[in-house]
Amino acid sequence: MRGFGYFYRHGRAGELLELFLVAAVSSLLITRFWLHITHYPTIGGHTFHIAHMLFGGILMMIATVLFTAFLGFRVQRVASLIAGIGFGLFIDELGKFITRDNNYFYSPTVALIYLVFVVLFLVFRWLSQTRQLTPRENLLNALALTEEVVIEDLDATERTQVMRYLDQSDQSHPLTKALA
Repeated sequence: MRGFGYFYRHGRAGELLELFLVAAVSSLLITRFWLHITHYPTIGGHTFHIAHMLFGGILMMIATVLFTAFLGFRVQRVASLIAGIGFGLFIDELGKFITRDNNYFYSPTVALIYLVFVVLFLVFRWLSQTRQLTPRENLLNALALTEEVVIEDLDATERTQVMRYLDQSDQSHPLTKALA
């Protein structure tokens, strides 16, 4: 059984997706608050306007590099946080991209942003539901958690989770026995 083809579910995806969403919403609210109290300053002088959406894109790119270049759950948490902040900065500029006159203050934008976050919440909730992982997914998640052994930081909770994953893995697989 292959899960979703080549897409194997991460047992701790819910935590990462929740961090992303909370960071995105917080980033958006803090940005809107900051812009309001500072009377919407611009970066770039009279000729240019460097939109904060660009900073959001840079943060999302940094998160992508972290996800791609480094191993481990710790970096996944940091990358989820950075990606969420970047997405919040990005989505805040939505009004500029759906109007002909680049109107940041386009009134339906707030409702559209709210809708985006509701849809993300529902999709993330669906992705992180506690559906039964396949034996292969359990083994992959156990293997991923054993990184804590290598960096000498495996606590009792993580050990219990590894053993739970291994108990639900294919018992005939040689790696299941070796990890146990």
